[in-house]
This record gives sequence, structure tokens and C-alpha cells, in this order.
Amino acid sequence: MKKHGGNGIAIGIILMMAAFCFSFATSAYTADKVLMLNFGATQSSSSYYPPKLVMAKLINKYVPEVRVTTVESGSSYDNAMRVQEGVFQIGSGAVDAARDQYWGEGKWKGKPWKNVRLFMGLSQGALMTYVRKDAKIGSWSDLNDKPLNPGFIGSDAENLCMEILQGVPEVKPKIVRGTLEDTMRNLQLGKVIGVLKQSPTKMYDAAMASVNLELPLDIIGLNDSQRDKMKKAFPNTLFMNVKKGQFKEAPQSGNFWVITSFNGEWLTSDIPEDIVYKMTKAIYEHYDEVVQALAAAGWVDPLKMLTESASQAGPTAFAPLHAGVVRYCKEKGIQVPPSLIPPEYKGK
Repeated sequence: MKKHGGNGIAIGIILMMAAFCFSFATSAYTADKVLMLNFGATQSSSSYYPPKLVMAKLINKYVPEVRVTTVESGSSYDNAMRVQEGVFQIGSGAVDAARDQYWGEGKWKGKPWKNVRLFMGLSQGALMTYVRKDAKIGSWSDLNDKPLNPGFIGSDAENLCMEILQGVPEVKPKIVRGTLEDTMRNLQLGKVIGVLKQSPTKMYDAAMASVNLELPLDIIGLNDSQRDKMKKAFPNTLFMNVKKGQFKEAPQSGNFWVITSFNGEWLTSDIPEDIVYKMTKAIYEHYDEVVQALAAAGWVDPLKMLTESASQAGPTAFAPLHAGVVRYCKEKGIQVPPSLIPPEYKGK
């Protein structure tokens, strides 16, 4: 117990030092100094990790005032919390995490943090529930008392699974948490019969596809009634209908609803506008390199996917963009809805 307490104190000191160092770096920033930024990506086994490495490489190549270090991390909500703590200055995952943080919802219920700003989008994802085919699970209604991983620890999938269980309380699986690696092993061993995973909307998730080669999987989702309950409980939640045969790896799966969200990046408003403008330009104008690392990134424009979606959504559906991103969008003729313009932006 004594050793554990010492580790906790050490971690607290590290967090405080990281926050102090970044605060000092941004306040003392000048054109002849390099701004050090930690980029919380995701677990290295995730298909979303390689494009984050490419983004950091592009910034480091084309923005000499900045040095970005990509850090393997949990995912969406873990990254959002670490950005708030000052450990990371850039986070990634489902942009729902940044929304909840900004507006004080979900894990930040009643405690909004107004310094978070959206940076870019990456792809549209869908929350798929992958189950062992031999478990003979046909729908979410069949999950009662079954061991289910809600998504790896700190991920958007984990948070959304908890929301589903709140919105559809009649479904009561046995929740078994773990890292992505733990979960893949538990699925193989039968210690869990299913796992929730954010996946591309037009293809099987890469990690699950590799499992499917040795252990046949099905995909299940919500029925109409369950979707309606979720929308009532969580009005900002978006849904996608999965057609039967949509995924060639599981042609028998389909005709149900899944939650859809945007994977992207966010950062703190403390980073100067001109720096974020240059970072946005570096990635956007060399985005073909990002697409080479993740094919799904090529299905949408990384800026328009946010601005166009926000223009059709309610005023609290997204956190605002960083002022540097807004400046770049205006320069490129991309229309930015009022809900995405941060209070510090002074341009026209």
C-alpha cells in the first residue's frame, strides 16, 4: 500500500510538472523558440495509430516552430482528460469526447472545460458490436448475463457502451474491461463473447478482421425500439443503419442500428492561433500522406466533415474549432457555422 501511494504521488508530480512546463512554453513562446507538443494518439495496435504518426510527421516537417511527439495512449476520453491536465496538448479519438468536455456533459457533467478546441477530423466511424459466431448471439437483446467488453479502457466505445446500457436498461451483460490486447485474447479464449469497437463505416475493422480469420465473428446492433430509446436519452447521438451484407466478412450481419461518430483531433486553446493555422495547413495540404496510412481517411474531407455536420446539428453537438483552424477554413472558402467559432476568434 505504501508503494502504491508513492506511485500516486509521483504521477501527480509528473502531471503538475507537465502542465506547468506547457503553460510556461506557451506564455514564453517567440518565433525563435520551438513549442513542444505531446500528441495523445491511441494504442499502437489500433488502425487509427498510423495516421496520427503521419500527422505529427507533417507538422514537424512543415512547421519548424513546433515539435510534436506522438504518445501511445488510451483513446478518446483518456486523451481528453490528459489534455485538460496538461500532459497532452493534442488529443485524438471520437470528437464526442471534446464536445462533452466543452459543454460539461458525460464524464464532465456539470464541470465544463472551455479550453478544448477541435483541430481536424479524420474519418467517420461506427460503433460495432463484434460477437463470437459460436455464441449464437443474434442481437443486443441476447446479451443479458453474457461477458462483454465495452471497448478498451478510456475509449469512446467504452463510454458509448455505458450510454447504451443507460438508454436500454433492460439489456444487462456482464461487463469485462481491459486493454485492446487483453480483449482480443479474452475473445479468443471465450472469456468474453463480444467486444464493442469503433470501426470504419465501409469496411471491417482491421483488428477484428484479423480475429475473424481464425475465430468467425458476427456483428450485432440495436433494433428500432432500442435506437429510439437511445435518441430520447441522448439527443446528440447519431445513428447509422447497417444493411445486411454490408460487410463481406460477415454477410449474414445487418438490418440494425449502430452509433456513428467522427474520429478526429482536438487541442488546447492555449496554443497560439498562428501556430495552429500553420499546423492545419501542413496536414490539409499534404493529406494524401494521411490517407496512405488509413484508407478510410480518404472518404471525407478532414475539415468539411466537421463544418458541414455542425451546420446541420444543434448548437451543442460539437466543441468549437481552434481559432487557427477557423482562419484556415476562411482562407480556403470553407463555411464555418457559428457554433464552431470560438470566442477568441477575431477575424471576419
